[in-house]
This record gives sequence, C-alpha cells and structure tokens, in this order.
Amino acid sequence: MKISDKTKDIAMGAVGGAVALAMVGYSWDFFLTPGEAETMAVQRANQAVGMALAPFCAEKFRRDPDATAKLIQLKKMDQWQRAGFIEQGGWAKTSGESTPNSAESAVSAACAEMLVADKVVKP
Repeated sequence: MKISDKTKDIAMGAVGGAVALAMVGYSWDFFLTPGEAETMAVQRANQAVGMALAPFCAEKFRRDPDATAKLIQLKKMDQWQRAGFIEQGGWAKTSGESTPNSAESAVSAACAEMLVADKVVKP
C-alpha cells in the first residue's frame, strides 16, 4: 500500500500539532497529572486549615507570659523566619508529634502573619 505525499504531510502535521499542544498544555498548567492535582489539593487544604486555626494559635501566643517581648522579637524577624519561631514556641501545635506536619506549618505561617499585622480575631 502506497501512501500519498499529501496524506503523509497531513499525518505529520497532526502529530506535530498534538506534540505542540501537549507541550503548551502541560507547561501552562492547562493539563495536570493526577499527582500534580493531588499535590495542589493538599496544599490548598493545608492553607485552609492554617487560616481556620490561626486565631487559636494567636490566642495561645497572646496567653504566653512573655507575649509582649516575643511579639516584638517576632516583628523584628524576616518573614521567612516567623513561621519557624511560632512552631518552636509550640503555639501552632495541633498534634502530639514532635515535628510539625504540613498543616501545622500552614497554621504557623498564618498565625505569624496575623500577629505581625495585629489582626486580632477571637476564636
């Protein structure tokens, strides 16, 4: 069976178009693999948990005997260090584990942001 040159050109154009569409789709996040979708879902869930539990963390922080001094210290820190400070203080603790999980890290970041911005929200 002989394939005409026109048919070959059409087939090559279709294959090239499909490859280009896949490359653009994945690079611009139009298409997601199941793993990428799962990762994004977990990140958004942790962020929502962080925002929901941040007022409780801030209240724990304010009940600390040295809260005023620690708040001054927190405000002097770089933004990327603040969540670690909250985690080390134990104010964002939601589980009995010694190392913070990803949800607690999100709580720490939201709590630090709330405290530094002086957004007082009662739980």
